[in-house]
Amino acid sequence: MINVWGADHGGYIKRLSSAVKALTNDKANLVIKICQLVKVTDKKKVLKMSKREGNFISLRKVIGNVGKDVTRFIMLLRKNNDDIDFDLEKIKIESNDNPVFFVQYAHARCCSVLREAKKNFGQNEIKFEKVKKNNMKSINSVEELSLIQEIVKWPKILEESVNHQEPHRITYYLQSLASVFHSLWNYGKKDPTRKFVVAEDKNLTLERLTLIYSARIILSNGLNLLGVKPLNVMR
Repeated sequence: MINVWGADHGGYIKRLSSAVKALTNDKANLVIKICQLVKVTDKKKVLKMSKREGNFISLRKVIGNVGKDVTRFIMLLRKNNDDIDFDLEKIKIESNDNPVFFVQYAHARCCSVLREAKKNFGQNEIKFEKVKKNNMKSINSVEELSLIQEIVKWPKILEESVNHQEPHRITYYLQSLASVFHSLWNYGKKDPTRKFVVAEDKNLTLERLTLIYSARIILSNGLNLLGVKPLNVMR
């Protein structure tokens, strides 16, 4: 059994642990995770809160302002005992400085590549079952290999996140994966021969789509694990 408490309730850990131990004859496994309080800022001003004075911003209001997906992702950006800065203004901006946008945009770009490939070569040719059979012999650029190195980290990240009960490891990793993917995307914009979809070369395209499918699946699974809905299109 895992209890998640705010840092201001740390003094109750020993007494509750003792009570659970006595009530269950030491058979229950109680784990208490302490989370630091959240500092909310808006327009570069810290919103000072006090329950006694009735001055506070509710979670419901935050979710109504920025959405539940953004709220969840930001709350899981830090280790539970680290301070969280929740900037209401920053997380609405669509830029690389916004971690939620950054990761979601990577997933949307993956989906965009797959749509383009299906448009060029047909729906049946771009199915995952066919793409994953490629030997990837033409995947040799530093940028492509960097993405592969990042992709293969996922099982270990997932395992460590569960074993240490630290979901922030997933958000860290998703940002890192998104960063490597965006770099490869930008590389293709500078050099057309490095684009994911090469209309004149279906085999090369299928090999590169192996990376796209892998990155998209991981980004999608990672976001879903955090309770965040992956976006297929971003305007």
